[in-house]
Amino acid sequence: MRESDPTKKAVLAKEMVEVNFPFYLPKVEQFVKAHGKDGYAVGNKLTWADLYLANFMQIWTENHGKDLLANCPTLEKHMNKIINIPEIKEWIEKRPKTGF
Repeated sequence: MRESDPTKKAVLAKEMVEVNFPFYLPKVEQFVKAHGKDGYAVGNKLTWADLYLANFMQIWTENHGKDLLANCPTLEKHMNKIINIPEIKEWIEKRPKTGF
């Protein structure tokens, strides 16, 4: 959300939370349920898909609240599994802050 106008930014954020997330997150939830195993997004081992998905879930929940995943327990479990892998957890703690 790189919008600089605060009013437009608020409108875009509201649309994300009220329209886009409720539409797309259940679809991603179903995909992970159908194609993932052992808590991974696709298959039964860590892939780039896991890193990508967990990163976005973490950013979105930090910016829009933990309730964002209230109806998507598989996505929440996945995010927590990936961000708590020791090497990833360490990177998250020391990575540069970008403001997202």
